[in-house]
Parts: sequence; structure tokens; C-alpha cells
Amino acid sequence: MLKWLYDNWMKATPFLALYGFIFIFLYVKDYSYPLYLIWLQIVVYWFHEFEEYILPGGFLEYFNHNMMKSDSGDYPLTKAGSFWINIPLVYLLMPLSAILAHYFGIKWGLWCAYFSYLNAFTHVVMFLKFNRKYNPGLL
Repeated sequence: MLKWLYDNWMKATPFLALYGFIFIFLYVKDYSYPLYLIWLQIVVYWFHEFEEYILPGGFLEYFNHNMMKSDSGDYPLTKAGSFWINIPLVYLLMPLSAILAHYFGIKWGLWCAYFSYLNAFTHVVMFLKFNRKYNPGLL
């Protein structure tokens, strides 16, 4: 079962992003615009993961070959490693922080935006470092 999850978790991202956006737009936008923007970070991140892993995809291979100088496309960052990095952060902590932001104040959700900026910064650095060539997740 875990192998199936490691191979397929990212395939849910376009559907989660679409349905998530619809529900967030319908139920959160008019309630609190700052809270809406925090929830929207999760949707944006799901689109980012879609681009990174599905279309055009190839982040594992890119990262392992270029950043880690590995001959293997699936080592040292593996599908399992990618799963355990993304699922707790994006699928558990981001929604949890958005929920906490709703009940305890917007500051609880701000790390979602900071995390997205940090991730975008790393992709831009990879772009600049490796001859200004596209890397999966840059868009």
C-alpha cells in the first residue's frame, strides 16, 4: 500500500486544487479575505506540486542529478522521501495552520505564505545556478 502511495500521491493534486479552490472561494472568501489568502496558499501549492511531479514533472530526477550529483534519478531523494516531505507539510500542517488561523488569529497561518516564498526562492536559485534552465516546480 505504501509503495502505491509513494508512486501516486501527487496525482491527486490537480483535483484537490480545483475542488479546494471552489470550496475556499465559496465559503471562505466572503468570510475573511486574509483567511481566504491563507487557504489559497494550499491550493497554489497543490498546483505547484502538479507541475513539479506530473506535468511536466521530473523533479526527483532533476534534483538528484543536478543538486545531489547522483547518477541515479531516484537517489538520494526517493519517491518515499518526497512523500514524507510533502504530505506532512502540505496536506497536514498547511490546512491545520489555516484552521488555527480561523480560530486563533491570522498569524497562525502566515507561515504558509513564508513557506511558499522560501520554496519559490529555492527554485529560482536552481534556475540561476544551472545555466538558467527550467527546473520542475519553477513556474
